[in-house]
Amino acid sequence: MRIAIHVVNLLFLIFLLGIGSLAYLGMNFAPYPGNHVGENIGLLMIYVFWGVGYYLQLKQKTITRFIIFFVLEFAFLYIWFMYVISFIDSLFEA
Repeated sequence: MRIAIHVVNLLFLIFLLGIGSLAYLGMNFAPYPGNHVGENIGLLMIYVFWGVGYYLQLKQKTITRFIIFFVLEFAFLYIWFMYVISFIDSLFEA
């Protein structure tokens, strides 16, 4: 089971690195007069949450609990991408 956890999380990390690099490049080359402090904090926290989720997934005993936890982590990161980064941006750049 640990091999499956490592493989799935490695693929998920590659996916997150691709999305994060596209978001970072889009922020730095888009004509925006302000700074991107909130967005950069949001992008950094995505990898922190992934690392915490990966650690917690390794602590699971059954494959069912791992799958449930992985889906919850994916949903949390989706919500983070869509809503929380905008909130953090409004805090730092208001």
